[in-house]
Amino acid sequence: MKIQKRIETYLLIITFLLAIISGLMLFDIAINPLLKSYFANQTQREEALQQSREVLKELSRLEFSIKGFYYLKSVLPLNIEELDEKTKYNYLFDYDDNGDTYNVKIRGNISLNTTKKLMEEFNLTGKLYSTDKGFLYIFTIKKVY
Repeated sequence: MKIQKRIETYLLIITFLLAIISGLMLFDIAINPLLKSYFANQTQREEALQQSREVLKELSRLEFSIKGFYYLKSVLPLNIEELDEKTKYNYLFDYDDNGDTYNVKIRGNISLNTTKKLMEEFNLTGKLYSTDKGFLYIFTIKKVY
């Protein structure tokens, strides 16, 4: 009888140890990769949001600089060097003449987070279009005669 109880106790201990080992293996095989993936995606989203904030801040400064340059000199700047703005990213300017206004197009090769809240935060008055490969920001300037 004592031997039977001792054997049952040993088997119970072995069962608990096997349950702990299988739980650790389950965590290592299934749960740990999911957690790593989640945290990696979270980090990528935060970095993309931070980059979007930087670009939108630069766009706000560029819009203000282009409008100021035009209203002071009555000509549109040809490139960013004329504006004397230091930017972290590269942008291309394009202008469309619409009679009594100009449409100013600023293009970049960065994907942006385009939310209305971010646009309002940086006082961007134009329209922002974004894809996976780049963005287009369009705003208008009234002509000076």
